[in-house]
Amino acid sequence: MRFHNTDAILKFTAKTFFPLLILYTICYAFIDIPFARLGNDILPDSSIWYAANYISLIFEPMHWFMIGLLALIIGAMQTYWRRSHVSHVILLFALSIIISYIVCALLKVVLGRYRPDALFFQGQYGFDFFSMDDMNHSSPSGHTALTFAGLYSLYLSIPKRWLRIVFIAIGVLVGLCRILSLQHFPSDVIFGAYVGILSVYWAEFVLPKLYARLIKEPKEAYTKP
Repeated sequence: MRFHNTDAILKFTAKTFFPLLILYTICYAFIDIPFARLGNDILPDSSIWYAANYISLIFEPMHWFMIGLLALIIGAMQTYWRRSHVSHVILLFALSIIISYIVCALLKVVLGRYRPDALFFQGQYGFDFFSMDDMNHSSPSGHTALTFAGLYSLYLSIPKRWLRIVFIAIGVLVGLCRILSLQHFPSDVIFGAYVGILSVYWAEFVLPKLYARLIKEPKEAYTKP
């Protein structure tokens, strides 16, 4: 799916946001607290909890961001010399991650949603808007968003079915680990996956403008023959 003008991608963003908002609200009202309390009763110091934290450490947002920056440099250099399908895949991967990282960082501060620990230890649940405290940066899940951003861009670029299954499975696994490690509520993970996937479409929209700056004769974004 490719959008050729700003109105089209804005409409797509709005159209997909409302179903997300409904699902997020349902989770917030009826699912998040029971899941968090159940997890807090049975998971701390368990093998599942340790495994979830270890996997989360591997997929840290900053790791993704640094990979994204490196991919941006490599993709830009390759595109400058010779644009190809490979350079397109690299740049789409890089831009998806960077856009997702920026959007997540802004949303975390604006929403200021309390993490599960605030519920467990302070009885706080909800939002503290425009908060700079990491304890209030639960939504959306950055790990989930950046994992989905990077892997969904590859999902769209690589047609091999088994690889696509692997990409989606890893994204789901990371999201589950953020819940099992008691760092996020289910709604945070759903929101993060949405941000990550949407970032890929925005990256595709931005790519032609980037190509116009990297090459002498502006062309449309690369399309695999």
